[in-house]
Amino acid sequence: MFPPSTKSDDLSAALHKTSVEAKLLSGLLESWTRSGNDYPDLGYFSADRGEFVNPPFNVIDVELETTQTITSGAWNTVVFNHTVQNVGGIIGYSTASTGLFQLLKPSNGRVFLVFGQAHWASTAGTYRSIKIESYPSTEEITFSRINGDEIAQPFIAFYRVPQGTTGFGIRVYEEQPVSLGRMSFGAWEIARV
Repeated sequence: MFPPSTKSDDLSAALHKTSVEAKLLSGLLESWTRSGNDYPDLGYFSADRGEFVNPPFNVIDVELETTQTITSGAWNTVVFNHTVQNVGGIIGYSTASTGLFQLLKPSNGRVFLVFGQAHWASTAGTYRSIKIESYPSTEEITFSRINGDEIAQPFIAFYRVPQGTTGFGIRVYEEQPVSLGRMSFGAWEIARV
């Protein structure tokens, strides 16, 4: 489809939008690959009589049950303080830690479906964002952005563990000094190395 005009600004905006959409699609396909293959490993989504052949399974569920003060204009690591479920041996997390999850098994190429919801303390503010940041590589995936007129901010995304990653953190950003009232985070492993 052609852009609505031939002005250079309009062409540039249309090209930028197409580039962003192509990156999102590329990331989705990349998250479905396994062990560095360049094709989607859709076998993980095959089913027999309504049941997954290789079922995704819940790895971890954690919650932030008390208010966490967020520094405005900076990325803040969320420190979850309640573990609902943690299937040991895949992702380690301590509610007494600094908010960093540790990948306990060789994890290059593993794919997780991450999901949850943030509840902000008020509608004040203008822009809020949530990302998952790998370490030590600091690769990141921003998977939710909203304006500040909403309190609830749900998110869901595929997270393909980058090469050499040993852990990750969930980080939030907001432009105005608004606290994070509550937050939940969960992960399902959907592809295995």
